[in-house]
Amino acid sequence: MKGLVASYEGMRKIRPYYVDASMAKKLNVVSCLISLRVTPDEGALFDKFWKQLKLNPGSFNLLGGNCSSHASEAFVASNILSKSIPGLDTPNNLFKQLSKETYRDVQFVTGHIGVRRTADLRFKLQVLPVSEV
Repeated sequence: MKGLVASYEGMRKIRPYYVDASMAKKLNVVSCLISLRVTPDEGALFDKFWKQLKLNPGSFNLLGGNCSSHASEAFVASNILSKSIPGLDTPNNLFKQLSKETYRDVQFVTGHIGVRRTADLRFKLQVLPVSEV
């Protein structure tokens, strides 16, 4: 498949339930987000990698060359991780690898997740709790 790098606007078109918490709640899309504190230099290198990838995203494959593979490459290129995903390149294996970064401030959030654009063109995380049944 043809690969792509989706921006906020792109995700609002192709998978709005990943950026709109209200829609995620309505459709019962539950996500888990992991955040890691990085240095400004690491963040800049990560952003640079994604900007370069957007110019030529290549193809998309289910195993290798997928979103997890590219995210892992960005983490390695920015010195956030020292090696690529152990085992198969899957979102779950990347998540496990990132969650083991004990020397970083790692936080987990689960729920109906979205983001809102702020007046200064940044993004603010919005998390709606999962209803108990």
